Amino acid sequence: MAEARAGQPLRSNHHPKAMLGNWGGSVMSADGRIRIIILGGGFGGLYAGMHLEKTLVRDPDVEIILVNRENFFLFTPTLHEVAASDLDLTHIVNPVRKLLRRVQFFDGDVDAIDLSNRRVVVSHGAEYHAYELEYDHLVIALGSITNFFNLPGLEKRAFTMKSLGDAIYLRNSIIARLEEADFECCAAERGRLLANAYLEVPEWPGVWALGACALMPEGNSGKFYPPTAQHALRQGKVLAHNLTAAVRGGAKKPFVFSAIGQLAAIGRRTGVANIMGVNFSGFFAWWLWRTIYLSKLPRFEKKLRVALDWTLDLIFSKDLVQFITVRAPTLSRPEEEGRQGHGTRVTSAMSDVAAK
Repeated sequence: MAEARAGQPLRSNHHPKAMLGNWGGSVMSADGRIRIIILGGGFGGLYAGMHLEKTLVRDPDVEIILVNRENFFLFTPTLHEVAASDLDLTHIVNPVRKLLRRVQFFDGDVDAIDLSNRRVVVSHGAEYHAYELEYDHLVIALGSITNFFNLPGLEKRAFTMKSLGDAIYLRNSIIARLEEADFECCAAERGRLLANAYLEVPEWPGVWALGACALMPEGNSGKFYPPTAQHALRQGKVLAHNLTAAVRGGAKKPFVFSAIGQLAAIGRRTGVANIMGVNFSGFFAWWLWRTIYLSKLPRFEKKLRVALDWTLDLIFSKDLVQFITVRAPTLSRPEEEGRQGHGTRVTSAMSDVAAK
């Protein structure tokens, strides 16, 4: 699958966070096709792209581009199992290019969204080469960030769980504490966009929102749909239908979904569940959690790898090893500070010996 290209890069010495506002500068030349840009490759954005591949992407007059910071889709419901050493981290990620064969993919950051002029500024590469992309329809599925609700000490002491880096950091922290124990010496809805029942952003024609970044009313209840994976992937299907109807003409349908239940694994092959109002816990709830999420995992290859990991986990003990991200030292570069400055002290000692 080809990567999206958009004219000449706009050099920039800084890397701003995504924002809504105006942006000056030249815009890439349009080729006359209807352009749909999807921002974000989580459950909402990816599944919208997958459903659009079955409809609009086959139309030669339509171009679809998905922009995401990583070139993979992360199956976040099983992220904690990476932290717990139950799954290999490569088994819960899927390359975007293997999931979207016809949708163009841009591996980079969203720097700015200019709704008034219907354009998006994106950048990629170590030097942040910037591009401006015009759009006819914009799908915003950028997810959300962790809200600590200004609780004293929470942000300093809590571990977030939204990325592979979070899982690896938690895993390393837990194992470090276990190693130390061997010796006695040791804002409420910030950033979410209001969307209507058709996943459209009011007052901005051609702009859509879904997933964790969208604040969507749940009927007439006065509540909003929760930002969960089971909602986002279903929103992706409805958005693809409505966007197709907007381009080709046709009736849109509202997003209506009632969660069947909730499941959670709490460790030691034990889970808790609420299915259709019935609460239960124990091994069966844990097994049900794994079975359902295994069925939702994209691609048979990943399903098989995860199933094998889980099967072997029933037989063998865990490998409690840390993934240290500190780069190895060289003569021209001392070891980066990684574990509370130990690497720096060792490097200094080695330098002293080399000097003698």
